[in-house]
Amino acid sequence: MVRGKTENEAHELVDTVDRERADFIAKYFGVDWPNLPLYHTMINTSIGDGAVIQAIANFMKICDARLTGVG
Repeated sequence: MVRGKTENEAHELVDTVDRERADFIAKYFGVDWPNLPLYHTMINTSIGDGAVIQAIANFMKICDARLTGVG
């Protein structure tokens, strides 16, 4: 709605994006979306770029430690 859409147009856009996302995931990965067990982590990007980068870096360290048995 911030981009000049009416409330109905905004709802329709969200629904369209969700359908397209579900279709893409089904076509290329053969699974239903959303399927939360498929993901190792989710990050709310509204926390800011720096916080997102730090969260990803920390998560990568944890994953690497588990894979290598270090830590």
